[in-house]
Amino acid sequence: MLQNNARAELYAVIVAMAWCRFHACSAIVYTDCAYVKDGYDYLCRHGAVPSAWKDEDLWELVLQLLASLDGIVTLIKTSAHVDVAALVDVADSDLVWQAHWNEAADVAAKSARMNAGTAGEGFQWHDCQGSHGLDLEFRFGAHGAMAMSALSWESIGLIGLTATEVVRLLQQHKSCEQHETWSRRDCAAALRTVRIDMINTVREEMRDQVEVVLRSLQDMMVMSSLVLVVGFGSVSEGTFPDPEEDDVTYPGLQSFFLELYACLAALTLVLSLGSLLLSIAISQELQFFLSACTADLQRHVRRALQRDWPVESREALEDSNDSDALQAVLEDARAVHGLAQGLMRQVSYFQRLYPLAHILLFSGMLCAVFECSVLLSLILVHHFPSMPVLWQTYCGTVLLGVSLSSGVSLWAMWKISSPREEPEEHSALSPVRRRSRSGRFNQSRLDQLREPLL
Repeated sequence: MLQNNARAELYAVIVAMAWCRFHACSAIVYTDCAYVKDGYDYLCRHGAVPSAWKDEDLWELVLQLLASLDGIVTLIKTSAHVDVAALVDVADSDLVWQAHWNEAADVAAKSARMNAGTAGEGFQWHDCQGSHGLDLEFRFGAHGAMAMSALSWESIGLIGLTATEVVRLLQQHKSCEQHETWSRRDCAAALRTVRIDMINTVREEMRDQVEVVLRSLQDMMVMSSLVLVVGFGSVSEGTFPDPEEDDVTYPGLQSFFLELYACLAALTLVLSLGSLLLSIAISQELQFFLSACTADLQRHVRRALQRDWPVESREALEDSNDSDALQAVLEDARAVHGLAQGLMRQVSYFQRLYPLAHILLFSGMLCAVFECSVLLSLILVHHFPSMPVLWQTYCGTVLLGVSLSSGVSLWAMWKISSPREEPEEHSALSPVRRRSRSGRFNQSRLDQLREPLL
């Protein structure tokens, strides 16, 4: 298409490409505009329209047509007002796009430039045909056939929207809807999985912590039972010496030992029994609370297995979106966190009673040891009244051993129960250097360097 206006030349190229797309053939377009020829070559090489390009809207249309062509459209640069029929042999090409009456095209281009500010684009193909009688000639090289037709801009718009493209667009729309539906289903399934995994993780963590506490309580109950057996044995023994036989040798000594023995025997029974009962009460209450928390977590799991949450009505199900699923995850997180915090508070309360049970058990064990020592002292006094060093040595050894063992045990328990304060170490130091002496020395050097000079 030979015209002087660059935008009109672009229109000519678009008409030729639309016609070739409609007829699924190739074409050769002769143009005298270097701007159109260079721009078309750039699109063929790079396949993209640069931003802020001149006539960007038309070049976008050219790029779309270029991507959907079945044939090849070739642009050839010629001088103005040259007869294209003399430049190419029609029989050697698939299709030659030619427009005659170049003077009419020039007049139409000038008219388009003058009316561009008032009439929108200012140049329409039907204007050229109606006002200037511009005809478009199509020459087919195949078999030398010739076909003549006149195309308007409205017909070009209808060419792009064929029945095949409509069906293809509908299929793409349906496919996109199905893909979006399955994506939403996958997202909902993933969120439900996250909710269930979170609940199961919290439940397992709670169960592990409760099992640790229950195991320690069971050990304490076993030890309390052993101490209680010692108290029952001392009560059922009944082999005590007569306090009146040796009362002359040691006046008042056997009476004191017997009173002390009775007191220690009673304390052994009471303290061990109190520790045992307290351990049983703690374990039962903890198991009851764990079963209640497990039931709440099971309700959360059943709620998470539902399709939407919260489920109110059919309208609510239709209006629900991804934010509802995310809100459900957050609600479950808050609820499960509340259950876990409640269990931790309950376990903390149990741990406050747990040291009391330990104290009762420890006191019962001491009473049992002193009870045995007093009983053996009475036996030694009864059988060896002339050798007081025996029961004195025995009682002193027992008292010293009990004192040392009790002190070491209490210090160890205090050391274990007290929070550990680890010194801050430089993050750049490796774990090996942190444990080594040189690492500690370097850490002290770094601490000194961080201190202000003044």
